[in-house]
Amino acid sequence: MRAARFHGPKDIRIEDVSEPILRPGTVALDVAWCGICGTDLHEYLEGPIFIPPTGHPHPLTHEQEPVTMGHELSGTITALGEGVNDLQVGENVVVEPTLRSAIREATASHTANALYTGEREMVAKQILDQITTELNQRGITVENVLLRDIQLPTTLKTAIEAKQQAEQESLAMNFRLQKETQEAQRKRIEAAGVRDFQQIVAQGITPSLLEWKGIEATENLAKSPNSKVVVIGNNKNGLPLILGQ
Repeated sequence: MRAARFHGPKDIRIEDVSEPILRPGTVALDVAWCGICGTDLHEYLEGPIFIPPTGHPHPLTHEQEPVTMGHELSGTITALGEGVNDLQVGENVVVEPTLRSAIREATASHTANALYTGEREMVAKQILDQITTELNQRGITVENVLLRDIQLPTTLKTAIEAKQQAEQESLAMNFRLQKETQEAQRKRIEAAGVRDFQQIVAQGITPSLLEWKGIEATENLAKSPNSKVVVIGNNKNGLPLILGQ
């Protein structure tokens, strides 16, 4: 049989493929119509996004690149796998990709940036709630949904990373500004303390006190045994200047 196979971005090839193996719990369809949705376009232009890349097979289907495109389709059932009791051969059906639809709806209701933040858990929970509602009525129990890997278009991923880096730089700048503001406040407090000290000391310093301190210093220098040169002051209160050799 012939199928459109995805090999990579902008690389879809029409190839001969083997008939799919009918596994338990599945059905074989004779496809009547297959649509191209937005997910297919994103895969073609910027994939692989949801398609498992080479070396990372899907944990349930074990499929990986290259894969057959098309997940929104209608057709007629031609065979039933073991355990399928609610469908009949010859019945016309429409395939509803529950998991992918839930993923698209959840991701569409959040910004791409949310997938790189704490909102990622909210996205996973929304997907879990939706597929649980859809699959429980078919006897399938969904225990959890883990967003193991999120692949965004390169341009979008780069933009998000640049925005996050800018946000971190902004936070760092705010921290530095806050630190400098605190340092400026500390210096103002220190300067105010020095000013108050000088004002208090200045109140106790009088001309008489300065003259007395000068006399004491002159007396102490005169008592030293070293030879000196004495320079007499030029006014009545001027103290002699004593220069030691």
